[in-house]
Amino acid sequence: MKKVLAIGGSGMVGSRFCELASSKFDIVSIDEKTLDITDRNAVEKYFGENKFDSVVNFSAYTNVSEGENDRGNEEGLAWKLNVLAPGYLAEACLKNNIFLVHISTDMVFSGGKSDPGPYSEDHLIPEDSSVVTWYGYTKGLGEKAVKNILGEKACILRLIYPFRSHFEGKLDYLRKPIQLYKEDKLYPLFTDQKLTTIFVDDACRILERILEKGQTGILHASCTDLASPYDHVLYVLEKIEGKGIELKTGLIEEFLKTASSVVRYPQFGGLKTERTQEVLGMKFRTWRQMVDSFVSNL
Repeated sequence: MKKVLAIGGSGMVGSRFCELASSKFDIVSIDEKTLDITDRNAVEKYFGENKFDSVVNFSAYTNVSEGENDRGNEEGLAWKLNVLAPGYLAEACLKNNIFLVHISTDMVFSGGKSDPGPYSEDHLIPEDSSVVTWYGYTKGLGEKAVKNILGEKACILRLIYPFRSHFEGKLDYLRKPIQLYKEDKLYPLFTDQKLTTIFVDDACRILERILEKGQTGILHASCTDLASPYDHVLYVLEKIEGKGIELKTGLIEEFLKTASSVVRYPQFGGLKTERTQEVLGMKFRTWRQMVDSFVSNL
């Protein structure tokens, strides 16, 4: 049985992976209390004393709003966690002959009119930090750090708008609007924003296959079809309520005219998965199929 280190294994995606994959792998889950991955010496020491076949790095700075307040700060936590730490982990994995899977995000892309999605696995990441969030920019630099050190010997797995049936740590892409609807506080939903999503359980199955095969390169974990936030939320709420409902709608095109931070709201997003499905030998599901599973597990 392969021994797998899950860094950030208590988070929304990492904890579910540890639950679902525990029968297939010998998983060791750690957080910052065990290892500060922003400390190069600590990383080198930890991997010198502990042996693993594979490492999955779930850890990241993900607070998009706060990240914008730290834009350009190379001493900030976003930079340390998203840029420096992946490089330190890649160095340790290279030295100790360990397979690294680095979890990344669709937000390395802009989703803007000048470079619209959905994006293929080999689509180039923008060099201009002004067209993406600071979170997305730092995650893109983290990807580059892993590639520069390990080349094609590592896997970078991008996730997009993940949602999970149960997780106490924080709300997600679907559970937040569900809660707001119950509180009669749901905001107008965009009908002209296009994106893809991923049910966390599906992402975990994809990750399991990557670890089993030792599959390298850049891969995408996503549903296979595009939809708007309005489509997603209406569908899930009607499933839960068991009847047709009406929701307020809005246009991202109009919203962006007054938004203080345009880069926070990709209008034409989404990840393509054709290459990932081919190399993994898997058939990914549509967003409706994923939402059906999400609802059945609520």
